[in-house]
Amino acid sequence: MPELATREYCDHLIPAKDGISIFARDVASHLGGVPIVCLPGLTRNHRDFTQIVAMITQSDTPRRVICIDLRGRGGSDRDPDPSHYNLMTEMDDVVTVLDALSVAKADFIGTSRGGLLLHFLASLQPDRIGKVVLNDIGPVLEKQGLMRIKDYLSGNTSPTRWEDVPIHLKAVHGDSFPNLPAHEWEAMAVALYRDDNGKPLADFDPAIAAQISSVDFDKPIPDLWPQFEALCQFPLLIVKGALSELLSQQCCDMMMAKNPLARQVIAPQQGHAPLLHIAPVAQAIMHFLNHGPA
Repeated sequence: MPELATREYCDHLIPAKDGISIFARDVASHLGGVPIVCLPGLTRNHRDFTQIVAMITQSDTPRRVICIDLRGRGGSDRDPDPSHYNLMTEMDDVVTVLDALSVAKADFIGTSRGGLLLHFLASLQPDRIGKVVLNDIGPVLEKQGLMRIKDYLSGNTSPTRWEDVPIHLKAVHGDSFPNLPAHEWEAMAVALYRDDNGKPLADFDPAIAAQISSVDFDKPIPDLWPQFEALCQFPLLIVKGALSELLSQQCCDMMMAKNPLARQVIAPQQGHAPLLHIAPVAQAIMHFLNHGPA
C-alpha cells in the first residue's frame, strides 16, 4: 500500500467565517495545474483518501490533492451549535478553504455527503469546478441506505481496544463488503478512529449522528434533481457500489441520461461507500481525472 512521506504534505487549520477551524491536508502542493479536492462522507475524514491520494501523487501524471475535513470531523473543530452541521454551511467552509489555499478551480472527488456538497457548489459557484467524481451518491437517496446508516450510527456498542476495531467494523459492515481482506479493515479502523489516551474514539462529533437518528423515514426524502442540473455541464464519473443500498442503478441511469458527459464505474462486492483505491475504481478515477469521460 503506498504511503505518504511527511515531506510530501502540509496540514492547515483554516478559520471558517464563524471562527470554526477547518482542517485541510495539502499533498504535493508544489505541483502546478488544476488540483484535486477530496470531500469525505457524513462522519468520515481525510484519512479515507490516503491510498487514492498516494496513487494520484505518485503516478506518472501526479497532481496536487487537497483533502478537507468537514466541520465536526477529523482534525476540524467540533461546532458548539449542531445546527451548523448542514450542507450549505459545510459548502461555504469548503469555499473558504479553497480561497485560503489560492485554489480558484479544482477537480473534485466527493464521497457520499461530500458529493451532496458538490451539487450545491455546482449550483452556486460553478466556476470552481472542473471534473467531478461522485462516490456512491446522487440526487436521490434511497431510504433503505439511509436507514442502514442510521442503524450503525445509533449502535450502542463501540470498541474500547484498538485490536477490536477491525473486528467491530467487519461485524457492522461485513455484509456490504463481503470480500474485503483483513488489511483493509485495519486501514478502515485507522481512518475512522483517532487515539484517545490509547483507546480508539470515533473521529466525529456525536451530534452529527444524532441528526440522522432524528430523521422521520415515514416522510418523503427530498431529492436534489434541481441541483444536479447544475452538474450536467461538467464531466462526471459516478462510482457505484455494486451492493450499495443508498444509490440505485435507476438513479445512475437517470444521471447519465441527463448529463452526456457522465460515465459510471461499478465497485464489485462493495456497498456504501466504495473504497476508491481498489480496482477497477482506482484505474477508472485516474483515467477520468487525466483524460475525461472518453
